[in-house]
Amino acid sequence: MRYLNLDITVLTSAEFLGAGPVERATWLCLMRFCAQQETGGKIAGSRTWKDRKWQQLAAVTAEEVETASDLWSWDGDDLVVSFYPVENEQSVRSRREAGKKYGKGHPKTGKSEAGDSSANSSPDSSAKDKGKGKGKGKGKDKNKEEPPKSPAGGLAVGDDVDADGLKAKKPRSYRQWTLEEFTAEVYFANHDDMLTNAECLDFVGYWRESSPTGRTRLQMQKTWDTRRRMHTAKKVVFDRQGVEGKAKAPWARSTAQELQFKKPKE
Repeated sequence: MRYLNLDITVLTSAEFLGAGPVERATWLCLMRFCAQQETGGKIAGSRTWKDRKWQQLAAVTAEEVETASDLWSWDGDDLVVSFYPVENEQSVRSRREAGKKYGKGHPKTGKSEAGDSSANSSPDSSAKDKGKGKGKGKGKDKNKEEPPKSPAGGLAVGDDVDADGLKAKKPRSYRQWTLEEFTAEVYFANHDDMLTNAECLDFVGYWRESSPTGRTRLQMQKTWDTRRRMHTAKKVVFDRQGVEGKAKAPWARSTAQELQFKKPKE
């Protein structure tokens, strides 16, 4: 198992509270070893292990496991770890077997069984079976078992996950940005100080200006790339301001003027 699921009541039990720090640490290392090896909470034949073997496999010493404790006990030559989640280990094993049977890339076991049964069935029954596939679902088997979920819980086979094993979240659309989020986006896009702070405020204010329907200019754009828009604004608007014969573009700070263009708080 890759995860060790403990009931919180174990940490408030008399056995755990009555144990010293060394006993608790030893017990936790033994639990880790049993969970990783899936031994069912019992380390068979470990009475004859030498100290070096204990240190290499379970990260404990022979002296520590030989100490009498309520968190583990000896059954002959076998070490039995108390409070080991045997039910969780059995659940992981069953899910693993189900994954091998129904996982992606494995042959469907129902095909061979269906072939054998169809050979022994009558023509009338086979015609009825063909008719069942028509209509809703287009012949899909409603009784088909779903792929099992992973032991971590919440993630099914085929889900997109990140490096930490969590469901990957889609980034927020630029149409959903708040004023603070848009300002932070502009700040990070302006990492090379392409625009001055005042120009950045004008940029934010222009695109945050609302229409009569309540939607902002930013929300009405079909596509958006903050860096490209800033580059266009610098080339077409800001670089031309103050040049003789060129009119200034109507950029207004409006709501963005209330924000100081500083690095957003992390």
